[in-house]
Amino acid sequence: LKMATILTETFNTYTDGDLSTQGSWVYVSGGVINVDSAAASIYEGAKGLKGTVATGYDAIYYKDGTAQADGRITWYAKLQQDSGEMIQIELRTTTDLRPIVVRYYSGLFRYLSGGIYTTIFSGLASNTYHRFEIEWRSSDGFARYNVDGGTWTDWLARNTTDTPQRFLIDFYKNTGTNGNIMNLDYIAQDPYTASYTKSISDVLILAETFLSIGGFKKELTD
Repeated sequence: LKMATILTETFNTYTDGDLSTQGSWVYVSGGVINVDSAAASIYEGAKGLKGTVATGYDAIYYKDGTAQADGRITWYAKLQQDSGEMIQIELRTTTDLRPIVVRYYSGLFRYLSGGIYTTIFSGLASNTYHRFEIEWRSSDGFARYNVDGGTWTDWLARNTTDTPQRFLIDFYKNTGTNGNIMNLDYIAQDPYTASYTKSISDVLILAETFLSIGGFKKELTD
């Protein structure tokens, strides 16, 4: 099964401030989601997203990509205190049908199917970026889910069998007066892999290894 993703987004080239002014992101309603360069907001690179939402309110944004009947997507999210905050991600059509809907809150990761949210992962620590992955297929309209590189769920019935194209972010503060900061970073097909940059010491070690191998070969031929 060949899979692709609907969009890729790192936020690293954006200016700090309202996400809806850049990168084709669209503001829907509620509070503001900002691009932020503070370390607490970043999973990788120079920028991440930060939503600070008042109790009882959402902050909703979306971006359209390429429709994928068979697809895969990864993103990273954090609840800084996990005290009534919720991050809901919806993979929608451009007409706002909702084939895939998931929620992260109270240490739980849940998916929507048939109007019912079901918990598939639990015990997720607060103030820690977690990795969320979804794969979906058109053959039966099912999807499967993974958190932090653990075991994938079985293939499960999606909310609808429509083809995803829109990535919608909903930061929501349900209860309480504390813990209203939510973060999201790095959306892509596959999990983030840090690039490797050779240091001067790395180059010297490689050079010494090469020379020692060369010397060893010379001894063998002398």
